[in-house]
Amino acid sequence: MTIKDLKEAWPGRSEVHIKAHAIQINDDLSGNCGLDLSGGANCFNIDGTRIKRVKRKDKNDEFNADFTVDNQLGLNSNHYVFLTIFENDNFPLAPEKTSFFNFNGVQRSFKWRSWND
Repeated sequence: MTIKDLKEAWPGRSEVHIKAHAIQINDDLSGNCGLDLSGGANCFNIDGTRIKRVKRKDKNDEFNADFTVDNQLGLNSNHYVFLTIFENDNFPLAPEKTSFFNFNGVQRSFKWRSWND
């Protein structure tokens, strides 16, 4: 992973977060977000889960986040996993963003907060 844009004011650090959910191929009824994945936050946690804090001096450096989204649900080839990786901002209250995805003709989504696109 490479962070190319650090908009945090000095001495702030960019906080890279993730939201991840899974949906079984033949499941149309698993809710708006799908199935919560351990380590990927849940549908109601708008901040997601922190992967890494990136210092300003690390801009454009490649790093391995060494982060696991747990497969406690027994995911297999019958599942799709949807995720969004983003720079989390919560103070002052950053605008709410929405990641949309379509599955079996049904639009699903989950929300997150960031000043960055």
